Amino acid sequence: MNHPLPSDNQSAELAAELFAKAMRAHEAGDIDAACPLYEYVLLLAPAHADAMGNLGVALKRLGRIPIAIGWLERAAKIAPQQYLHLYNLGNAFSELRQFEAAVGAYSRALEINPNYAMAHHNSGISWEGLANVDAAIVSYRRAIAADPTSYDACLNLGVCLETKGFLKGAANAYQTAVSFSPNRTPAYNNLALVLQKIGQPAEAVRIGQIALTIDPGNHLVASNILLYLQYHPQVSDSELLRISRTFGDRFPPPTDLQRAVSSGRRLRVGYVSADFSEHPVGHFLRNVLPHHDLQQYEVYCYANNHYRDAITRELASASRWRDITDLDDDAVLRVISEDGIDILVDLSGHTAGNRLPVFARRAAPLQVSWLGYFATTGVAAMDAVLMDAHHVPAGYGRLFSERVVRLPSSRFCYSAPDVSPEVAQPPIFKNGHVTFGSFNNTAKLNGQVMRVWAEILNGLPTSRLILKCRTLADQAYRNELLMNFSQLGIEAKRIELRLHSPHEQLLAEYGDVDVAFDPFPFTGGLTSCEALWMGVPVITLYGSRPVSRQTLCFLRNLGLEDLAADNVATYVKKAIALAGNLEMLASLRLGLRDRMRNSPLMDGPGFTLGLERALTALWVSKQT
Repeated sequence: MNHPLPSDNQSAELAAELFAKAMRAHEAGDIDAACPLYEYVLLLAPAHADAMGNLGVALKRLGRIPIAIGWLERAAKIAPQQYLHLYNLGNAFSELRQFEAAVGAYSRALEINPNYAMAHHNSGISWEGLANVDAAIVSYRRAIAADPTSYDACLNLGVCLETKGFLKGAANAYQTAVSFSPNRTPAYNNLALVLQKIGQPAEAVRIGQIALTIDPGNHLVASNILLYLQYHPQVSDSELLRISRTFGDRFPPPTDLQRAVSSGRRLRVGYVSADFSEHPVGHFLRNVLPHHDLQQYEVYCYANNHYRDAITRELASASRWRDITDLDDDAVLRVISEDGIDILVDLSGHTAGNRLPVFARRAAPLQVSWLGYFATTGVAAMDAVLMDAHHVPAGYGRLFSERVVRLPSSRFCYSAPDVSPEVAQPPIFKNGHVTFGSFNNTAKLNGQVMRVWAEILNGLPTSRLILKCRTLADQAYRNELLMNFSQLGIEAKRIELRLHSPHEQLLAEYGDVDVAFDPFPFTGGLTSCEALWMGVPVITLYGSRPVSRQTLCFLRNLGLEDLAADNVATYVKKAIALAGNLEMLASLRLGLRDRMRNSPLMDGPGFTLGLERALTALWVSKQT
């Protein structure tokens, strides 16, 4: 016997009852129960736009996103004035990384409700996905205008402003986010990073410690604090070591790991880094990885960053490539174990993107720190650190928890850029005045550095200073720098602030510099090498920390130790004396590139041989 179909009124009542039931299940998180109820509603009421929209949202949560998009598009068509359907459609497109479609959906939602903060916010995320940071900034600012207490919008605005180099604006955005949610870590962490970038390491440490208090188990925040301390001129060596060991104490004591190497099998060496790219680490590796003896070693690279460029492709071609960016520590340990790595080399230390917790759990029988960091990691399972006698003289091994192994000439191996402009004549001959310059990161421009540089400039009243860095795009920061120098007696017209440029142009701009200032305590690495390659002598002030002795190492390898000073008075004296010695400036300018070419600093095969010998000796000692 057939049951009669419900009347229209009965269908409407049943649909309403089922929709309410579906909503209750949905709100309770029971998506599996909600979906069939929404589908039943649509059998009874095929034009029920809210059921379509909610079904789309529910299916998206179940990962059935293409089907969800279909329902959300139908809901938006039936109820074109309901902005929530369009907002949820944008979210679904964003989930599939179809950011252009997502922006379109959010824009349509905002035409209906221009003050819907979340649509502005999520539109900003999609604009970031399209690599349009300027449009993202506009969206986040509109989100904040619609909801001034939006932590996420302030946080994301700060990230975008920081990406563009607008550091003061980024700091303001992070400070606003902190004021709304003082118990959340990300804005504190990001604020500390920005403060470090504008030369305020002490304040960066203070803010970082607040973040760590909120989230004590966050090893990345703890690493960041150790990084800030390397820029801090007032922190003692013993304090640096103590805090580094505190980082290592976060992890359980490592277990020993043995891996048998059968006779005739090559040693497997793995390098772990987030910087296999246009980064100082990537540049310094270019003259090393291709020179490994592949009859003796198998080389693996474990990349903790999705970013790829020409240097990435070059390094990948010289190794077995593994992308570990999206893998948790357990998965990374499995990959390294399956590869049978004998010697694992950390190239990050406490810098961004490090995987120190993997090393702390003993991923390979022999673990070594090298290149990307300039101090002890404090990790008990890190067996050794590769330095040299210039960075770590005899007796200075006490600064490390690891065993210090000294490479023959330098811990760095420089390779010339693919395109190098010709070395220019010293600009003093055409300008009539000496021009100092520093193309270093502004994180290194602490108050003490500015005071000493101002003393040199005051000693040469006609001299000029060029500073060049991506972060100088921020007008507020530029104004602050110029004001600081003005208070030290240096007029703004004597200082030129230059922005980021393509690499070849940056190198060419060394033609406008007579003498390069090296900051302290964090001295130049790749920046000093590039200045020297372009014929510009670098005056350095070195101390006891390895990071304060990087340029010293380069100068000693070039036979130019006279350009190095171990105290401020001598640093000032040497800079002023060199600026007044036109014959010396001209001679150095003409000869520096050949000095570089003929020095151990650019001997890739020789450097790599020394590296291999050090690693092999460590491996042998580990086995006995």
